Amino acid sequence: METKLEKAIELRKSGHLQESKEMLSHLAEEYPDDASIHYQCA
Repeated sequence: METKLEKAIELRKSGHLQESKEMLSHLAEEYPDDASIHYQCA
């Protein structure tokens, strides 16, 4: 999970906002109790 979160953050930093958003949304569904994922989604 951590590498997927890191990948989503890197996508956002490099300007791939839609891809990052989709990946973060999927992670939030998969790990609903993970505060760091929800923080990155905000």
